[in-house]
Amino acid sequence: MDKTTHSYIPTLVDQMQTGAIGRRDFLRKATLLGLSAAAAYGLSGLPAPATAAEPAALPKGGNLRIGMRCMEIKDP
Repeated sequence: MDKTTHSYIPTLVDQMQTGAIGRRDFLRKATLLGLSAAAAYGLSGLPAPATAAEPAALPKGGNLRIGMRCMEIKDP
């Protein structure tokens, strides 16, 4: 750790590795102390969160239906 990180961060890492605190508590406390979520994940030794899967391709063509309510005109 360098001098720009909070002095309590190494204690949090130790608590995380020994199981004294859970992943959520570690991430919460580390981000409150100024670490980004990515840096906190890196320090914790946990694998990076999974990324979203690519959406399936939609078939081309078809009809687009739009429903709209038309109000009566009472005064021209």
